[in-house]
Amino acid sequence: MFLLPRARILGLLAVVGWFAMLAGCGVSNGGNRQVSIPPGGYNQQQYITAYQQAISGFLSASNQNKAQALMFHVLTPSSSNFNDFMTNILPHVSGVSIGMPWDQIETSQGHYDFSGFDENLQPYLQAGVQVNLIVWPATEGGNNDPNTGGSTPAYVFTQAWANDPSVQAPHPLDMAVCQSYTGDSGNPFYSSAIGGNGGLWNINTSSDLSGLPVSYEAPFIVAYQNFIVQVIRHYNAPGSPKIGYIRFGFSQGGENSPECNQYWPNYSRSIYLSYVQAMTTFVHSQGPSMTILADLHAVGAPSNPDETYADSEAADAAPYGFGLDTNGLQQSDVTNFPSCDSDWCNLFSQYPGRTLSLQTLQWSDPTGQLQTGSLATLNGTTGLVPFAQAHGANNLELYLADLALAYSPNYCSYQHAVC
Repeated sequence: MFLLPRARILGLLAVVGWFAMLAGCGVSNGGNRQVSIPPGGYNQQQYITAYQQAISGFLSASNQNKAQALMFHVLTPSSSNFNDFMTNILPHVSGVSIGMPWDQIETSQGHYDFSGFDENLQPYLQAGVQVNLIVWPATEGGNNDPNTGGSTPAYVFTQAWANDPSVQAPHPLDMAVCQSYTGDSGNPFYSSAIGGNGGLWNINTSSDLSGLPVSYEAPFIVAYQNFIVQVIRHYNAPGSPKIGYIRFGFSQGGENSPECNQYWPNYSRSIYLSYVQAMTTFVHSQGPSMTILADLHAVGAPSNPDETYADSEAADAAPYGFGLDTNGLQQSDVTNFPSCDSDWCNLFSQYPGRTLSLQTLQWSDPTGQLQTGSLATLNGTTGLVPFAQAHGANNLELYLADLALAYSPNYCSYQHAVC
């Protein structure tokens, strides 16, 4: 069965189109239509005002509504935009949602060190805003090599770990690559992946670790569950940083996104969803004191996604009181309503009374030319923020470039700014 995870695949296509556009104004976005950057880019008063009104309108509509600044990598005092963010952006949002790569904490097998990570949370905790965590078991974007920014600890791939009495796997953890997740040029299927195919290997075939782990295999499950235990135990403990919510990704990033699954051994919908259900139950069994957000992720080609993946994930999480989240908010949700990415429009209506969170597919585009679309209503097209509000969302994770457009005089210094 050939299935592609929908939202992030769309995101990668959007990135390709975006960088093509930046290479020369007026080129095709993904080969389908012409896009152009307005003179002066997005840093124009009409867009600034519209974005400010959209975000502030969402926050003021209910005291339950929250907007989080999305930080895949936390801004620290040494970051170039740290002071600007703290001064100009943070006062206008509810908090920050920060990526936690697994191997930043488990620095060697069984050794968990939260000290450096927690130190980086302190400026936000001291500012009195909500701090949330997005736990990455593997790095999304196409390369998970732990030596070059990957998130899975290297020991998880070894034969010794596969042989561990707690694992007893028949072989080391498998990795896969495909056109949307190519790994680095050292992996045995890189040429095949960039050519539109891909493949599967483990450490017995190649020492390269850049592929996406097959997350339902025992070496991954056992090691990741051990890590989840430590994360919840640490942040449950008195004196630890107070965390608003945690979203544990079960495949890559903070998502249940089985990319390259056409190469995963014995892949099927039922096998993958059984894995997600077991992991969801395991998280609940640890007694987290903070809110847990469950990721919703449709799987399939963009033209024919299987939304029942997301429906099953929501049904697994709802009895535990978990919040629901999807990372694919985009303008097609508005135009195709009620058929929204990962079925979130229907699921938010079905499971009210909890945190219902949306992250935009990518940084937004106030002109509405690119796939994500505009946060604000402009030129008669309903913006993503008011649309999300109207359909039950009470938490938003927003890219720094979008918040900087709304609130920072130094917008052009932020990644993904268009100036």
